[in-house]
Amino acid sequence: MKNRIAIQLILTAALLLVLAVPAAFAGDCREKISSDVFKYFGDFDANQVDCSDYSFEWVELSEDRLPDLIVNKKQFSCSPDGTCVWEVFWNVGTKMRHVGSLPGKYEVLDSKTKYFSDLEAVTREGDRVVLTWNGNSYENPTTSARTASNDEPNTGASIWDPLPAYGR
Repeated sequence: MKNRIAIQLILTAALLLVLAVPAAFAGDCREKISSDVFKYFGDFDANQVDCSDYSFEWVELSEDRLPDLIVNKKQFSCSPDGTCVWEVFWNVGTKMRHVGSLPGKYEVLDSKTKYFSDLEAVTREGDRVVLTWNGNSYENPTTSARTASNDEPNTGASIWDPLPAYGR
């Protein structure tokens, strides 16, 4: 009988944990992601951000031991077929600076250019490209990098233009 009660308590605790973790994570996005990133996507009040609209990954790009960010806002930068454009932000200590866009799937490579990790992207068409750091932003060797002010909100256009921006 005691074993049965113990098993029921463990299962109940596991269920509560499964239900509580997503709710805790959703609150974390506003605490962990800089308002600069939300502003880039047009969300000017970080307190009103719906964290479920965002997908993100913390990465180390520049060997400065500050976490950099690769993020997308699903409604803003993903097509109905699920292909997304990911935005790359470099953590410069006091803010997050937009430094590039990645179409489709991506991977942070072990190779480096000017002390920054190279990034590989696979476009919707299946083309594989390696983006390298040019000293100011990530650049596709076959396409000129976006050189507009990195602090202005995104207009929906990417250097790749692989997908139409929708939902805005």
